[in-house]
Amino acid sequence: MANSLFIKNHATGYTAKDFIIKSLITLAVLQILLMVIGMSTPMINGFVTCCICFFLISVFAAKLFLKDNYWIKIVIIAVIIKYIIGIVHYLYFIDPTYFTSSGDDVKLTVEFSAALQQIQQDVDGKLMNGIFYYNFAERIVPHYGLWNFISIPFMYCGVYVMNIMPINTFASVVTAICMVIVYKQNGNVTKKECTVLFFYVFFIPVTLIPSYLTRDVVGMALMSMGITAYYISSGKGKMVILGIACYLFYLQRQLYGVILLFSAIMCILFFDKKKISTGYRYMLFLVMILLFPVVYKLSQTDQTANEQYLNSTMSINPFFIPLKIGSGLLGAFPWKQILDYHTKPWVAYQLQDYLQAVFNIGFLSLVFVKAKTYFRKSRIDVLVVTGFALMVVGLATSVMHSSYVCAGMPFLMPWLYRYRPKNYKIYFLFSILINVWLNILFIMIGSTGLSTLCK
Repeated sequence: MANSLFIKNHATGYTAKDFIIKSLITLAVLQILLMVIGMSTPMINGFVTCCICFFLISVFAAKLFLKDNYWIKIVIIAVIIKYIIGIVHYLYFIDPTYFTSSGDDVKLTVEFSAALQQIQQDVDGKLMNGIFYYNFAERIVPHYGLWNFISIPFMYCGVYVMNIMPINTFASVVTAICMVIVYKQNGNVTKKECTVLFFYVFFIPVTLIPSYLTRDVVGMALMSMGITAYYISSGKGKMVILGIACYLFYLQRQLYGVILLFSAIMCILFFDKKKISTGYRYMLFLVMILLFPVVYKLSQTDQTANEQYLNSTMSINPFFIPLKIGSGLLGAFPWKQILDYHTKPWVAYQLQDYLQAVFNIGFLSLVFVKAKTYFRKSRIDVLVVTGFALMVVGLATSVMHSSYVCAGMPFLMPWLYRYRPKNYKIYFLFSILINVWLNILFIMIGSTGLSTLCK
């Protein structure tokens, strides 16, 4: 079984085992950088050293995984742009006095304050008990495992709000690198195509503003690493990698691990060209059927925020499905809400939701119009199935967040870009016009948004 992990994929140039080893090396180098460079006080030193550490590790990862000095230049440009976006956005919309303040005052909602409190609690525990400290008792926010992981850099650079910015930026780099590796599986790709895809994934709107104090961008990076390792693996070892990938998905949201397992089985049964025995096929089909009651049972077992999310996913009123889909795709709507940022600073982060809405409509319009190309002539793989499955789950939940709907969007980007028509950009220009028209319409009729119609 272990030997199957050594089978080299000729398009990417290394095995799944290589990918995993390089991922562990990257984490080890990051840990060394944080220990050597990181400074927790004063606040400005913590921010600067955190930015330096994640800038260096981004460059290191680009060279290590993509094996070309060309990518060093690309990553440097990308990281600098996102650093500028994060700093300018936070200083203009959220807190112009941040760099002259203590750095631990979250001028946002209670959820953001709770996230920072969780990080502080974890940092205190790790400083007293070691880096592997895990609090099994007191938890302030859900999805604790991922927050525990995110808290590690804060040990060395201080628990300050803006220190999430370089962490999220590096996470975007990791996600983009993973999707470039997947894209290169095709073999017949150019460096220009890979570069364009890198920037498309790196600047996916829902991750555009890196100072956003949430776990979603880091979770997306871990999911990308897991599904990429599974995608390039082969043989019996593929099932071992799938288990690891499901755990990484689980860290983001409990249901996501089940979604990946479901998608992997579906691909083996319906889209994989390899022949499998009838008995094995029936067994996988049975497992896929059994996953449905498992998800439902999970949604009924607890009342934590995570299980409430699962429960809401399973309770869908068919009458409101069109409105739910519209609300999920358009996100924060209408756009005039951002004008309240003076009194409600957190609405400033809706900027990325507005851009994501444009991308969502453009994406679905392109796929719908070119359905013959995308679904008949293309290769449907585990990334495509998982990406759409996560989108469906995100649209089904009663809690409408762009991060839910777009959780699997990076996985769809290689497929979308590989089979794109020459005029694919027209669909996104069309989406801009649709979104602007809808905003004008909603403002004229005085509606507060689609989400109010779904309640």
